[in-house]
Amino acid sequence: MSSEELLQPKGIRLLKIHMAIQFSRLPRMDGFADGFLLSLTPADLERICSIATPFMPCQKVYDLIQSDKGFRHYFRSFWLPIATFDLSERIPEEMTWSLLDVEDATRWSNLLCSDAPFIFLQPESLLSFSGSFVFPLSGSRLLVSKPRSNSSSSYDPSLSVRLSILLYLQASRFVAAVNRSYIEKVIELSHHYVGTDGTQRLEAEVLGFLN
Repeated sequence: MSSEELLQPKGIRLLKIHMAIQFSRLPRMDGFADGFLLSLTPADLERICSIATPFMPCQKVYDLIQSDKGFRHYFRSFWLPIATFDLSERIPEEMTWSLLDVEDATRWSNLLCSDAPFIFLQPESLLSFSGSFVFPLSGSRLLVSKPRSNSSSSYDPSLSVRLSILLYLQASRFVAAVNRSYIEKVIELSHHYVGTDGTQRLEAEVLGFLN
């Protein structure tokens, strides 16, 4: 689909649901999800429990979240996506979404597929889709959220290279690419961004294209 077709209200909602489910199940977000769930009070859970079918008593849910790691994982995977994300059919007024496609996807497809596909700075901003983020939709297409003040419609090819390095560095276990030599080069270049400081510096460089 073209940007015009996909970024219609129903398409926006489907993309949000897809990203919310992915985000909630990423191993990378284990610490954030546990901290978020453990901070919820019975009053916070009341709205979430009210939409459950069958009905879930919020006090019982609270007790299980506090005591049962397996229940927290279930609740995080199935309930957090639909209960805590902004799943409306609109993009926040201060942001704009766009699709970035390579010029010829049959000849050039170098975005990595990884088990940690999101690029963002603050998890909280993704719950409301109110901040900049990058989400690969395929090996040759990116979904990009950026402030409306940024009018860029295309980006330097170094963005995709930096993005691939970052996807490689933040992956938990799995990375794949359609071109072996490309992924070998990405691994070689990743040595320039070793450690947490290097990864954060690379995140800032990638999101700096957008902000």
